[in-house]
Amino acid sequence: GIYCYNNSRSNLVNVLITNNIATGTTYGGGGIWCYNSNPSLVNVTISGNTASSYGGGIWCNSSSPSLVNTIISDNTGYGIYVESSGNPDITYSDFYNNENGNFYNVGDWVGVNVTINANGDSCDVYYNIQENPYFVNPNSGDYHLSDYSPAIGAGTATGAPTTDIEGNP
Repeated sequence: GIYCYNNSRSNLVNVLITNNIATGTTYGGGGIWCYNSNPSLVNVTISGNTASSYGGGIWCNSSSPSLVNTIISDNTGYGIYVESSGNPDITYSDFYNNENGNFYNVGDWVGVNVTINANGDSCDVYYNIQENPYFVNPNSGDYHLSDYSPAIGAGTATGAPTTDIEGNP
């Protein structure tokens, strides 16, 4: 999908990363592969990606990505896999149904549900949820969120927004 290397600082906003395959590597990173880089992801969906090992969604080594209001679901391999010396900043995001687990080596409290978000869903201290995002029809490439998705409003401190990401009421 995306390759971040050697001090790159990619800023991804409103991006869909789907159906990529990482092959010929002992690492991973079907959706995003990060080495010695610190990408920023805001309103990004990473789904349906495959890695022969480790991070089907995101693989990191010596990297500290920032994820805000991001969905990582249904990847083969971990949702996000931090190999070593990384410190991802993950807030208001949704991780769901990643084959080997949603998180590996991401730090304390990420993914540990200890509180409730503005929508009333269980979440960790960074307001990340682990719930089905309920895409409209991912099999036909429609990754919009259905009206009953718990991810709607979960990416804010106050709950459901008045418009969607495309500005529609």
